[in-house]
Formats: sequence, structure tokens, C-alpha cells
Amino acid sequence: MQATATGATYVSLSPVRLLDTRADGETLGANASLNLQVAGIEEVPATATAVAINVTATDTTAPSFLTVYPAGEVLPLSSNLNWGPGDTVANLAIVPVGTGGDVTLYNSNGNVDVVVDLQGYFLPSGDSGGDYVPLTPQRITDTRAGSGYPNSGQTLGAGSILRVQVGGVGGVPADGVAAAVLNVTATDTTASSFLSIYPAGQSNLGTSSENWASGVTVANRVVVPLSSSGQISAFNDQGSADVVIDVSGYFTAGPSSAAAAALFYPISPTRLLDTRVDGNQLAASSYLGEQFAGVGGISDQATAIVANLTSTDTTSASFYTLSPGEAAPTTSDLNWLPGVAVANLDLASLSTAGDAYLFNDQGSADAVIDVSGYFVPVDASNTPAPAPCSSVSLTPTESTGIGGPVEVTAEAGCPSGETAQYTYWYLAPGSSVWSLAAAASTNGSYEYDSMGWTDGAYQLMVWASSQAGVYQGVLGTATVMTSLNPSSNRPDTFVSACYSGGYSSLTCMEAEVAAINSARSGEGLAALAWPASLYNLSAAEQVFVAADEERVSRGLPAIAGLTAAANQSATTAAQDNTDPDGFNVPGAIAYGSNWAEDYGSLGAMFDWMYNDGPGSFNLDCPAGGGSGCWAHRDNILLNTTTGEMAAPAGYTWVGGTACVPESGVSFLDACSLEWVLIPSGSVSYQFTWTEAVAMGA
Repeated sequence: MQATATGATYVSLSPVRLLDTRADGETLGANASLNLQVAGIEEVPATATAVAINVTATDTTAPSFLTVYPAGEVLPLSSNLNWGPGDTVANLAIVPVGTGGDVTLYNSNGNVDVVVDLQGYFLPSGDSGGDYVPLTPQRITDTRAGSGYPNSGQTLGAGSILRVQVGGVGGVPADGVAAAVLNVTATDTTASSFLSIYPAGQSNLGTSSENWASGVTVANRVVVPLSSSGQISAFNDQGSADVVIDVSGYFTAGPSSAAAAALFYPISPTRLLDTRVDGNQLAASSYLGEQFAGVGGISDQATAIVANLTSTDTTSASFYTLSPGEAAPTTSDLNWLPGVAVANLDLASLSTAGDAYLFNDQGSADAVIDVSGYFVPVDASNTPAPAPCSSVSLTPTESTGIGGPVEVTAEAGCPSGETAQYTYWYLAPGSSVWSLAAAASTNGSYEYDSMGWTDGAYQLMVWASSQAGVYQGVLGTATVMTSLNPSSNRPDTFVSACYSGGYSSLTCMEAEVAAINSARSGEGLAALAWPASLYNLSAAEQVFVAADEERVSRGLPAIAGLTAAANQSATTAAQDNTDPDGFNVPGAIAYGSNWAEDYGSLGAMFDWMYNDGPGSFNLDCPAGGGSGCWAHRDNILLNTTTGEMAAPAGYTWVGGTACVPESGVSFLDACSLEWVLIPSGSVSYQFTWTEAVAMGA
């Protein structure tokens, strides 16, 4: 949704539980959503434009995230909560109201129960709500001993309550305040527990503000009413915990004459920063500046934003602070442990230039910022910037590209009268740096040139934009294989060594290994991970190990092992100087096979994979070329990742290999290899890939 023409004021409530899927049986499964009515109910009038809700995820079964957005809209590229299996996490969300007065809650993976506690709502200005006054964040409580802040040394034990003075401190007036915006951090925790924040003097209403596991430091934003004396209560359930409270703003009780008083304008959740895709990962003690006013549907008059801040790819315990400048932080907005993705809502003040600075304390970390609204001074005009493109899709035409371009199509819905510009990126296997494939253009169809790409699964991404610096992105994937059949033969470099030393000599085998690795380097592939005992294996086992090495290095699944029946079929073929016939194996329904007259097992592998053409020892290839040329590489690299050669239910691909001395020729072997698809119940391996891996393959 585009920001409304009329700003909104806030009505604060004592926490009210609206949803608990543990009690009503609406547990969310993977890729599932539910709608929750939040306006037009007893607590919230139908005219509400947005609600403030504390959302808790619990009974989690898989790493996942939750997105909360206006009902009736397309699922946005944003998130509100992130968790691992078994975690219970909470986060405040300020969400525009959608169709029917509902918001939608979407879960990505696994199962999760969701608890929603209402904290307040926004009404069009002129109604009974109050204005927002942003403040420079200040710390007003820190119970850790020796902190130097109010309530130092008053660690909360199990079932204990701490009263905190908010009115009259940290820039909050002593009166005329309906609710304060606080960042509450629990640390030095000794047990799994939760904290409830509510007006002092009231009873605990059975809601929670944040949840944690023992030893974890966790922060959550709360918008909490103040008592008549300007106080709040903090209740800890289990164990002990220290509590740190930073104030970042407040809502007035009715219209305000304060110069900084502002009205709220909700917008659809919009991702405005993701350092995972723009290369701006934050190092230790570093700042990252980001423009917010005047972009992404946000007015150029905005003084603060409602931003969901997420840390991910974290290498150390640390914290983020989002502030209007680069002054050394005295407060924090988000805390995490290494390797954990954590989110927290922030009502972040902007500088006079409309930007904010994100500070990371320790290690390195990526940051994601999703904005769901902004504040404009009461006496300023709201001139929202154009909204970004949405409903972006990226679809690879084929899931696998073999030796040719990877084709994709992209689509996006942009504001009326604006044209989508598409920018295409890719991330190579094992890399953490995105590469630009094509600069912005209006072309919704694109061919990634895979020349020079190595084998493996590539992540693809498109940015859709209709204004400079503001985009919505979406990911796709494609498995890429370099050409199964190279364009030219790789000449033998081991002939002399093998002829003089014999095909079973160490000198010959070392020369063959060097030739294979050199040929791979010429195709942009890394050297194979040869087992330390390679030269002590039998010739048949060497063929099997080298063939599986070629498969695994290209991201293809290994053939599990050799069987007696398949080995016998390969032996018969080698003795007869012909390709093995896989249908000689009982129960076989498909096969691929090779035969070569060569300098032993590793020489045969070189010719099958890299020298399988006219003039090679490989007799399957006619002198003038033809359909037999290069087929051996295909037979080794059965691409089961595409489903083309995938085993049907109840069947398994197995291997058979053999090398026998060529009759009448002292320096050559006749070697054969076959993969055979047979019933799984008849598999009994003689040598396995697991054994080869244990040897160092």
C-alpha cells in the first residue's frame, strides 16, 4: 500500500492477547499463512490504519522466518521474526491494516505456533490518538552491578518485578505522555524465561514482551503505556536476568505542540537494505550509512521510520545500533550470538538529510532492513516518494544448463506509469560475493552466459526497480554443468612414461593423474581429491574411484559402489574387447557403458573424459568423428540431478569395472566401466564410495 494522504496518531493499550495457535489449533506449517482480524474488533475500531502487535514464535521445528503484512496484498520480500528449531522468539511489529481489518501471518519452513499480543493502534489524525516524538536514544535503566545507570545492581530474580521511572527521564516529559517507545534487553540470563513490560500499578495480564533461552542476550522493542507517576513494571518469570532499557521516543496523550511531534504513515513492508546482496557486510566497529527519506515510498520530509532490523551471517557475539549519526553508540538496538539470525523492530530517528547509520560492534555481520512506515512532522506536508516495484518473480527456463546460456524470465509490478528496470546477478557455488551479469534494462528476459562457469548450483537474482537506489529483489537457482563433451581433445602426456615403465608402474600412474588434473585445469575445474592409497587399489577400483571423483566434483551424486554381477559383466566385455552390456546383469532396466584399449585404468579414464575423439585410443570413436565420439563422458556423468537418469522407486544405480591385459600387447590394458540400474533389494557391494571417501577421496 502507498502511504495515505492523512497521517495517523497512536492509541496505546494495556497488552491484549489476540491469538495463540497453541490453544486454537491453528499451528502454521511450511509455506502456510493465516489471517488475523485486528481492526473492527472490541479493542480496535474499524478506522484503524495500523496496529502495534508483539508477535512470538514458539514450538518451532525448523529454521524459518515469519512475515506479517496487510491482508489482501502479495507476500512481500520482508521478515519480522527469524528462528532456529526449538527457539522461542518475539518481536514487535507495526503493521498496516489490510482487507477486512486483517493482517496476514506467513511461515516459511517447518511448523510454528504464533502468539500475538496487541499493544495499540493508529487512527487518522483528528481522532483520539497522540503524536509521536522521536528522541536521541538514551539509556534509562541497567540492572547490571556497577553499570552507573538507574537500578544498577537490581538483577531480577524468578517471579520478581522491577519498577522503572520513564516519565521525566531520557527526554520523556513528566506528563502528557500516553506511551513510551523502549528497547528492552535481557542479559546475564540463567534460565529460559520471559519478560513482561506493562504500566506500573497494574496486574500482569499474562502477556510477554520477550522470550529467551538460558545464557542468551535478547532485545525487543515495546510501546508501553505509563502509569500516572510515569512508571512501568518489568516482570521476570524464571531464573535471574539483568535488564537494560533504552528510550527512543514517546507518544503524546492527544495532539502535541512539540516541534518534533510527527504523524505516522504506514506503507507495505519494503526491503530497503540487504547487505547480503549489495556487498556491504559490516566489519567490527564499522558504520554503514543508508538513505531512507525520499526513497521506497517514504516522504522526503520523514524524521523517523518503522524499520525491522535483522542481523545474519554473524561471526561473533555483537550488537547493532541504528542512529542519525556516527557518534559512538551508548545504546543498542539488536543483540546476537555468532551464527544466529535475530530481528528487532526499531522506530529509528533520521538525520536532517534523511539518512541513518548502522553500527556493528564485533566480528562481521550482514544486515537486512524492512520498512513498514514513517513519521512526518505534524506541520509538514507528506510527499511520499514513488513506491518500489513489487510482486517480483524470476523463473529459469530450464533447471539445468549444459554448455549453453541459462535463460530466465523476470516480472514485476511497478507503480502506475513507471517502467520496471531489471538488473541480473549470480552467485557462484562456494562464493559469498554476488557478480553483476547485466546492468539495468527493461528486458524481462535474459540469458546468463555460462562460459567460464564451473559446475554446480548457481543462485540467480534479479533486482526490479523504477527509481534509482530502490529495488525489490528475488532469487532463483539453476544447476550448471560445463559441456559434457569438450570442444577439443586433450593430448596424452603419459604415453612415454607408461610405454617405458609399464601401465602398472607408479611412474605411469602418476603421469596419468597429472594428465587428468591438467585437462581439468584447462576446462576451469579443480584437481581431483585422489585418495592417498590410490596407487595401491586394484585397477578396477581405480576406475570406479576416478569416475566417481569426476561426478562428485561436478555436483553430481556418487555411484554408491561396485557389485559382483556388474563387475563380471564388465570383465566379460574387457576380455571380448567390446562395451559391456548392462542387461547381462540380473534385473537391469538401464545402463551406460565404456570400453577402451589403453595404458591401464587411469589412462582409460583420461581418454574417456578428456581424449575421447578421433585419433585417440578409444576405439568407439571413428577416425572421422561421428555419434560415438565423446559418448563415454556422458556415460560416466549420468546427470541424475536433472531427473533425466534418476533411479525410479525401488531401483539403484550401481557400478561395474574391469581392466585385463590386452591379448598380445604387453603395455596396454583393455578396461571397461558400466553403471547399471538394478532392483535395490539385490544390491550387495564389493567396493563402495564410502570406503573410497574414508581413504581420502
